[in-house]
Amino acid sequence: MTDSMRLASLLICLSLLAVGCGPPDTTRLVPPVDTYQPTPQELENQARFQRMRQQRDDGG
Repeated sequence: MTDSMRLASLLICLSLLAVGCGPPDTTRLVPPVDTYQPTPQELENQARFQRMRQQRDDGG
């Protein structure tokens, strides 16, 4: 599986988690993609996750 495919599946996973399995009206709580600004904490978590995945892929 290529990195882009892995990233795409991760994004799909995260968006499904964000929407949740609740009734349709919960989707209103999810901000539109174009106005959404990730918090510094989320950016840090993303960077950490990418580093960990890179290390794993490199065999370390």
